[in-house]
Amino acid sequence: MKIPNLLIALLVVLPAQGQTMKTDSTRKVIGILDCISYAQAHNLELKVSELSLQTALSEKNQAFSQMLPSLQAGAGHTWSAQPEAQTGEKYRQGATAQVSGGLDLFSGARQWSTWNQASATAEAGKYDLDARKNDLKLTVIQAYIQVLLSRERLISANAQTEISSRNLVRIRAKKNLGLVSDYQLLQAESQLAADESAAIGKESDLRLAELNLKQVMNYPTDSLISIRVDIPPAVQATLQDSSVSLEPAYQTAKSGLPEVQGARLSAVASAWGLTSARGAWFPSLSLTYGISTSWSAQAQTQSLSGGTRLVQVGVLASDPSQTVVAPQPVSSWKTTGFTDQIKQNWSPYIGLNLSFPILDNRSRETRIELAEIQVSRAALSEKQTDLSIRKKVENAVFSYRNSLKQSEASGYSLTLARSAFAQTEQRFEQGLVSGFDYLTEKNNLQKTETEYLLVKYQHVLNRLTLDFYLQKDLEW
Repeated sequence: MKIPNLLIALLVVLPAQGQTMKTDSTRKVIGILDCISYAQAHNLELKVSELSLQTALSEKNQAFSQMLPSLQAGAGHTWSAQPEAQTGEKYRQGATAQVSGGLDLFSGARQWSTWNQASATAEAGKYDLDARKNDLKLTVIQAYIQVLLSRERLISANAQTEISSRNLVRIRAKKNLGLVSDYQLLQAESQLAADESAAIGKESDLRLAELNLKQVMNYPTDSLISIRVDIPPAVQATLQDSSVSLEPAYQTAKSGLPEVQGARLSAVASAWGLTSARGAWFPSLSLTYGISTSWSAQAQTQSLSGGTRLVQVGVLASDPSQTVVAPQPVSSWKTTGFTDQIKQNWSPYIGLNLSFPILDNRSRETRIELAEIQVSRAALSEKQTDLSIRKKVENAVFSYRNSLKQSEASGYSLTLARSAFAQTEQRFEQGLVSGFDYLTEKNNLQKTETEYLLVKYQHVLNRLTLDFYLQKDLEW
């Protein structure tokens, strides 16, 4: 065996008894929970879902504000080039100010229904976000377990390479003594080359698995990462549990998964949407209120001085040449002040508006039809969600049961294969078996180890998936 290949084998085999894959002892070792937390904090799709949830919450607040009284204020100032006949002024100007508002008293409960619909939609959005987090959680778990599997397969491949290397050393020693043929030496060299090639492939698989985990986490791909490689005792204790029942698992998942609550609230939101659409057939009653005032630069006020003067008021009927006079108070005119005009023109008002819908080009009927369709779709979606969860739980339960049996059988087969290879290797060193039989037994051990690792980590993945549906906390 070449020295570089031997070094690679030692570097990979030795850490098998440790806890990490790290090359830097100061690097933090992270478990599945750390990977999940990092992925959920840096996933862009989750951030988009969070923005969608914020939008739904804003729409809920807006729907509620539509039921509150409205109030607005306004003011204006005008200039006019129309001359004033009495004063001779060339320009006229004035100002107005008002405060007004309204309150919807009754409109077929449309605003109330709209608010309830928006509330249910916002709550459904929260559960939808939780469901997306759960999907990402399962994806991270799968990627994490794949890294562990790839690592174990690389360790196994390097162990097989080391066995072939030792065998080649023995064959060469025997060849120097003339105890073996050139064919046996060539056979041993060929086996070593095949094992080295397989180890390189397994190392490539490990790097790809690590890259996939980083991509799932949205972790920088050029940064090193050290993960916990041993299976915690809390997980180990559950791998032999055979007391898993389908119906209790389904009921637990149904009561705890956010998809169920999200689908239910979506159906509730659709029902409120239908109520809101039907409210368009009812008359609407609204309250209006406000107050206004105005000011004009041309406004004048008459002022009495206290004296009187005689003013002709007519003529005598018997003698039109004789005029009739009467005393009248002496007065003067002055521009009315701004404050006085504001007070004098103060005008509060309140009113009720009642309207009856008659014809609107069938838009109300269309809205109701669309709302009814949405109710039916939401009901089907709720049933579909329930059915989907049941299928997932059924798959999780049956997959766990099958992998439990397979892991027991595969572990027993591996024990027998190791025992058989140990005896064959001992007899081969004694010259009691041929090199062909030795290599056959070695390849059989390698195949059995590969199958065992696949079954082992698939069983771990099946258990973690089942625990997810059983709403159990993950400890890793």
